[in-house]
Order: sequence, then structure tokens, then C-alpha cells
Amino acid sequence: MKRSLTAGERRLLWIFFILLYLCGIGIAHFMLDQEMQIAEQQVRQYSAELEQLESFDVTQRAELVQTRDTLTKAVQDMEKSLYPRKTRIYDIGAEIKTMLQRRTIRPGQYTLVEEQDPPYAEFEISGETPDVMSFLKDLAETETFLTVPFYSVKREDKDSERLKGVIRISYEKE
Repeated sequence: MKRSLTAGERRLLWIFFILLYLCGIGIAHFMLDQEMQIAEQQVRQYSAELEQLESFDVTQRAELVQTRDTLTKAVQDMEKSLYPRKTRIYDIGAEIKTMLQRRTIRPGQYTLVEEQDPPYAEFEISGETPDVMSFLKDLAETETFLTVPFYSVKREDKDSERLKGVIRISYEKE
């Protein structure tokens, strides 16, 4: 059997819903107020930055650019004096493999030896005589300060124009 609400219960139910509604509005107002405060703070910050940028003198900018360029060049010069070459043998090995692959030279066994001072990369190579000679010439002219402490090249057989050999490549040690 369904019982109807008394007048007092209905009044309390209305008061409950009104209080619930007011709490919801209060929470929403509180949340929006916090967002507005954050937004106002950002507007103040951006306005201050804008004023600072507007007051920035063009000659100051030119001086800063010149100082930046001077410092960049100084850092590059210091890097060149401290690290004048690729000292990582992996980089050297990758560079040599690329040089070999640009030609018809087949790199055979490839070994990296880091325990030596300086470390080196050793390649077995096989290719046509002009390509091998071109590779050796390019190796001598590279700007990477490489040295060839050991190489051995010979013909694959008596009648062949193909050369085979072993070449050990390292970076120049001061």
C-alpha cells in the first residue's frame, strides 16, 4: 500500500532539494572562481611579458644576436680544439662502411677493437682495382683525421683485376 507524504515531509523534501540545488550552485561557483583567478593571473603574467617585449630596444636585440653568434663560434672553436676528430670507433667504422658501399667494394669481416690505444676498425675488402684505389685516395683526403696503421692489398688471383686485402683504420692520435 502506498502511503502519501505528509505536509511536513513534503516541506522537508523541498528544503532538501533546494539545499542540494544551492550546494551545486556553490560548488560550480567555487570551481569557476578558481578558474577565473588562474586566468586572471595568466593575463597579468602575459601582460607583463608583453610590456617587457615592447620596451625591448632593437639595438639591444642586435647586441644579443651578436653576442650569441660570438659565443656560438667560441664554443665551436673550443669543441674543435678539444674534440678535433671523431673519437668513437663506431662512428669511424660506420663512415668507412659508407665509403666502401658507395663503390663496388665488398666489405668482408669487420672488426672493432676498442681495447687498443687508439682504438681501430679493421676491414677485409674486395673490389675492382680502380674502386679500391679510389677508396684509399678518399681515405687519405678525409677530414676526419684518420690514420691507416696497417693495410695489405693484393690481387685475388694472378689474372684478376680485383684486389682483396685487409685495412686497419684508426683516428689520429696526438
